[in-house]
Amino acid sequence: MVINNNKTMKKLKTIALLTLLSASSAFAQNSNGVRDAINALQGTSKNMSHEEAITILTSYATNDTNAVAMNALGNVYASGIGTDMDMNKAVHWYEMAAANGMLIAYHNLGMIFKNATNGVEQDFTKACSYFSKGAAEGSPVCNYNYGFMLYKGLGCSQDYGKAVECFKKAAANKHAASLYMLGLCYRNGYGVDADNGVAKDYLVQSANLGHNDAIDELL
Repeated sequence: MVINNNKTMKKLKTIALLTLLSASSAFAQNSNGVRDAINALQGTSKNMSHEEAITILTSYATNDTNAVAMNALGNVYASGIGTDMDMNKAVHWYEMAAANGMLIAYHNLGMIFKNATNGVEQDFTKACSYFSKGAAEGSPVCNYNYGFMLYKGLGCSQDYGKAVECFKKAAANKHAASLYMLGLCYRNGYGVDADNGVAKDYLVQSANLGHNDAIDELL
């Protein structure tokens, strides 16, 4: 079931438009045809209609198992860009993209079930599973999200120690939110021995990357 909420739909479309090319610029399968189709959907190119762009992406995803095209189709159906919103199709294409090496797709899947996007039934266990798979493959954003689920005990047993491990893996890639969470863990002694000096160092690193909560903590 899809919730017809114009405000939510507009927000999701904006997010999707901003992230259609997320993590794809360095991905080997991002061919010119896929890039052109994505540009058309983003509105940065007028060379083809949205319908034509979706047809091109579907062709690449189906015939060439192009993971970038698969992830883009997931975004298309999750947000209703150029077509009707269809969360079943969104999940399908994200799962195909993840299976073909597009790690950001694990994040996209996890967020759908964590946030009950567009009427999808909230399922923390399923969200945690997707984040865990992406984290195991080395995705910084999935390591953060899996760590957060462990930190809160959402869809899994609460485990501060494992959460810290995940946050550290993401923080090694200068992931601001993970640096912030590490600051909290060291300040409060969650999963590690409390150490205000280490906590402040993590918070400063996070704040320097523009994380607002970290900035507030340091005021």
